[in-house]
Amino acid sequence: MVSALDDGVGNVTRTLKSTGLYENSVIIFTTDNGGPANGFDGNCASNEPLRGSKHTLWEGGVRGVGLVNSPLLKKPGRVSKELIHVCDWFPTIYQLAGGDDSNLKNIYGMNQWDTVSSGKQSPRVEILHNIDTVGNYSALRKGDYKLVVNSFKPNDWNDWYPTKGKQKVNPDPRATLVGCLPKPDNATTNCQPFKAPCLFNVKHDPCEYYNIADSHPEIVSQLKSRLDEILPTVVPAANVDADLNADPKLHGGNWVPWIKLQQDTNNIRV
Repeated sequence: MVSALDDGVGNVTRTLKSTGLYENSVIIFTTDNGGPANGFDGNCASNEPLRGSKHTLWEGGVRGVGLVNSPLLKKPGRVSKELIHVCDWFPTIYQLAGGDDSNLKNIYGMNQWDTVSSGKQSPRVEILHNIDTVGNYSALRKGDYKLVVNSFKPNDWNDWYPTKGKQKVNPDPRATLVGCLPKPDNATTNCQPFKAPCLFNVKHDPCEYYNIADSHPEIVSQLKSRLDEILPTVVPAANVDADLNADPKLHGGNWVPWIKLQQDTNNIRV
């Protein structure tokens, strides 16, 4: 699949260049969440050395990577560690396409083109990772600090999962690696977010080894108040119960539409 994706992107890029469109194009790769690690849903993804998995609000579930390729970049060949939320792509692309992002109302995203293109400081100082009103868990980052309240599953996906079948490789010298602090003996127990909120300095401790909530109660209070302030704006969840009739085993091993809709031919207008 990855090889086919590489071929497809290559084909599109060559066509953009051969038609003269590449000079005014921006190619963006971005992730939506961390990988489903440790066999989650039968996958073999890895978020090492970060904590957690897809669906969780640990850094392994929310910290993503991206790539931007374009002749429009003023300072290409850089690695940016600025704070960018996935929803920032909307106003950023809107502005690139000729729109005025100031006309976009009631959105959480921010135009990040100056940050991406020129390396300027991100205008964002906060990221709401999630407020899940069904599972009753949430996380918010402000500056270097991140507050985690409750968790996706109290007894699952809260650990650090090593890459399975890992072989030693020589990383690309241009790669940006996550550096963890020394792991303390109480790393798995010093934070129990389903009992009390946990606080991390994710700039210095991206692997979330050290819960500093007890030593910084004022920051915990500030971030918790911000979560309470955002809560009334949350769109109600529209989750529906699982339908066992969707199981691929019932459809030859394929993910396909499983609800048969009856069409009233008497109301069809030609």
